[in-house]
Amino acid sequence: MNPRAARTVFFTLSFSAFFGLSAGCQSAKDKCLMEMNLSSCRTNCESDGDMEGCNQLARGLHLSVDSASHTTEIRALFERACKGGLAVGCVNRGSQCNINGLHGPEEKAKPGIVCARKWYSAACKHGSDNGCQLADKYTVPAVGR
Repeated sequence: MNPRAARTVFFTLSFSAFFGLSAGCQSAKDKCLMEMNLSSCRTNCESDGDMEGCNQLARGLHLSVDSASHTTEIRALFERACKGGLAVGCVNRGSQCNINGLHGPEEKAKPGIVCARKWYSAACKHGSDNGCQLADKYTVPAVGR
């Protein structure tokens, strides 16, 4: 082994030992949240009822190459995380609403804006400052409402 490779191995092992990290000792939650291991996230979400796992699974599916085939599942996972009290799940679900091109005051009653406002308001209720800001952005008094 060349000296540089030896130093790299030593550093990696020393770093892992110092911080108590070990590949064999990671929990399923750690694998999900830190490595975005989708099978671990699915287990955390479905078996353990972990809302962070549901949110991370949805994020992973959204980032996947075939995300278009998972659209319904992604939305359902973000909704589950939100309804389970995870504010970031609500924000993520709000970002799934179709708001492209809807920016004027007359557009505030369009279905995409109503959808976004609903989920961002839920995030706000769960204590997310970002959710509150986004809900305010999409809330304008509409005629007859």
